[in-house]
Amino acid sequence: MLDRNANSILSVAHDELTRTTIAGVATGLPHAQVTYASSGSEALEIDAHNAHDMIITCVKLQGMDGFELASRILASRHRPVVLVGDLPQLQDVIWAMRIGVADFLSLPLEPLELLDTINRCLHRVATARREVHRQQRLQAILRHVLRDRRNLSRRIELLCRDLVGTQRRLFHRVLALKRRTSPDLRI
Repeated sequence: MLDRNANSILSVAHDELTRTTIAGVATGLPHAQVTYASSGSEALEIDAHNAHDMIITCVKLQGMDGFELASRILASRHRPVVLVGDLPQLQDVIWAMRIGVADFLSLPLEPLELLDTINRCLHRVATARREVHRQQRLQAILRHVLRDRRNLSRRIELLCRDLVGTQRRLFHRVLALKRRTSPDLRI
């Protein structure tokens, strides 16, 4: 089970070198928890049970390629997906942008470039979380204000009814008093 306070990263790679590089970079990140998968289908299964904040996947995988995996993951929930592969062709980069991939890193992975990419992506995730939290707080405040407004409207309506009733009683008392003091008075 993933720690919800940690930034969860799913690393999908069938080769040990890529996994080792990602693990080496991720261990230097505070509050990062990395889960590993060796195929696209295994990654989908792992992510279905515990949705990760970020996915780093190789383009070349067994069963399905990284593009298909990225498409499926982004279709279920939008979050940063980083593709890792040999020097990408222009059509690969265009396709990656089209499906919403956050970045495309070339093999062999440069640790500093990977660290920068992870930090940038996790910063976006944190910003999105803060925005969602802010919107939830604003919605709660709005519900509270609307509830208070309805209660205030009811109180004002009751107060107006009481005032009208009081005004009528006062009018009838004044009228009765005037009739007692001046019987010839016609109103």
